[in-house]
Amino acid sequence: MTALATDPAGTAGTPGTPAPHRTTHRIVAAARLHAANPWQTLLMPWMIYTAIFAGTAGIYWLVMTYGNLEAQTDQEGGVNGGASWVLIYMMVMMVQAMNRTFRFALGMSLTRREYYLGTVAYFLTLAVGYASAFTALAAIERATDGWGLTLQFFAPMPLNTESLAAIWITWVALFALFMAIGAAVATIYVRWAATGLVTFFIALAAVIIGIIWVMVATSAGTHFVDWATRTTMATAALWSLPLSALWLAAGYVNLRRAGARN
Repeated sequence: MTALATDPAGTAGTPGTPAPHRTTHRIVAAARLHAANPWQTLLMPWMIYTAIFAGTAGIYWLVMTYGNLEAQTDQEGGVNGGASWVLIYMMVMMVQAMNRTFRFALGMSLTRREYYLGTVAYFLTLAVGYASAFTALAAIERATDGWGLTLQFFAPMPLNTESLAAIWITWVALFALFMAIGAAVATIYVRWAATGLVTFFIALAAVIIGIIWVMVATSAGTHFVDWATRTTMATAALWSLPLSALWLAAGYVNLRRAGARN
């Protein structure tokens, strides 16, 4: 009974089980902690996202129908930022999920490494799943001329001229980036609570302002704009992968020193 209570994978008391096999099971067990609550990570996001899409399409239909406006071209169709909402939610969802399950996982005798790897694996799977769904919806959007409204929701500019493969790569990279940032922020919270978060966001704001100042005061801004105009969205998104890896590494370093009690 003790082995079953302390080992969520149920392999700690199994004689002869290879250590890597036990570790894999425990990482999967950590991922299952998040999958056990599909409402927050799967159901609610799609409900809210459906409402945002329906509201956006409804407003655009009213403008097109009663505003005496002609349908715009594919290049200048109904572009909006509604699709970006789920990226922010991915970051917030990561913070909430880790804050809710971290100490529970320690109580189940999962190591911090096993918990972190399982959590990252689960949310990376979510990122690929969301990206695949968005790409499929973007394909339908193109086939229906923007749902009959020239609305560019799932592949807004500049993705509206990219291939479906490029759209998928872009969404995967963006989801991974925001998930990684969420992981780092979550570990700051479980280690230093609200004080750590306030300090982090103040420091982050200072860094962002400093970068903007340098870009405006020097020729770096011009070079960046020139690079951005010559680079496809998919290529730019791929450049975010090293940054995602750095955020994930920072999160792991923080979590290794997080206590069982806050």
